[in-house]
Amino acid sequence: MNNRLQGSQPGSHLQGAFRLENVSTGARTVMIIFKAREKEKWIDTYKMIINPSEPSDRSMVERMAKKNARNQQATFYDKNLKLITPAQCLDTVIKDEINTVFMTFGGVLNVNEEMVASMSQNTNSERKQERKIKCCV
Repeated sequence: MNNRLQGSQPGSHLQGAFRLENVSTGARTVMIIFKAREKEKWIDTYKMIINPSEPSDRSMVERMAKKNARNQQATFYDKNLKLITPAQCLDTVIKDEINTVFMTFGGVLNVNEEMVASMSQNTNSERKQERKIKCCV
């Protein structure tokens, strides 16, 4: 897959986090989505299709996170809004089973009840989208 990293265009909607199977090689690939908090909403920022067993793919996720941390003072979170490092991003979000890295720019996220509710709603919609994709592929 030549174009494994794509920026999200305004108004575009990603298909959600899901696992893909490369038919030609049988390799398991995963779509990793980076979402940023903007104007009280989680906005899809990047999506990456990677093979977690490939060291170069694993480092690609970490490099993307480090670049955002350095250039935009990004901080990263799992689905429970627990702070994670760029090096933890891939393993944490795969373990979370939603394959989504949540990030904020310019400081640490102020977690409140509204934020927890929006995160819960976001992860539930990701799971519904993943089930819809699996049933129809």
